[in-house]
Amino acid sequence: MFNLAAALRSPSSPISLNYIGVGYDTTNTSSYTFSSQSLGSVFSGRQIVIHLSWKGNSNSPAISSVTLAGDACTIIIQNTRGAAGEDNPGAAIAVIDYDSSYGTTEDIVVTTDAQCLNMAIGVTTMKHANLTAYDTDSDASNSSAMSLSLNTVDEGAILGTFTCKPVGDLAITNITELGEYDRGEGVTNGFYGNEISTGSTPLSLSANSTDGANDDAVVVASFQPK
Repeated sequence: MFNLAAALRSPSSPISLNYIGVGYDTTNTSSYTFSSQSLGSVFSGRQIVIHLSWKGNSNSPAISSVTLAGDACTIIIQNTRGAAGEDNPGAAIAVIDYDSSYGTTEDIVVTTDAQCLNMAIGVTTMKHANLTAYDTDSDASNSSAMSLSLNTVDEGAILGTFTCKPVGDLAITNITELGEYDRGEGVTNGFYGNEISTGSTPLSLSANSTDGANDDAVVVASFQPK
């Protein structure tokens, strides 16, 4: 039977991404406040992605919560290397949907279940995304390279976070590097993401520290248009 409502329904708009910048804190703690963190320009429908990259303090911390302007973000995926007694690297991706009250800067607060030696965040804005991840994958090891696989859709997007200890020149195949940072704290923080015009089932990704088999944590997630 012909469905008039379906025929008249507007097609989904493709997801758009824009990398804004980084925040970094070298405090030995389990709670980090990134005050007045830049969120870029304000526009209707703006969604905020927070990449999280950290190094533990002789432990394997996990992210407990992420808030933006006091509002809870959804943690899409996280992973931390679990080697006993080491300063293990971790990586995560969190998101929060559009809210017209958010300005060009807001406080972002990150808490972990154990102390970290440092925490880095990257901020990316997104639009037209269904914020329930379409697919995710991760690895946390000292293998080089780490193989990941991710299903993606037409006009969607892919996001990633890569943490390397002690340091390394990072790369993930088939995904664009948005920013890579070495602050002299024995860790490299990498943030990744790009729009996808044609989806793949699956898309093969290889995360590699070109300086050798360091201790790494990497997470990736794909999103579909809403």
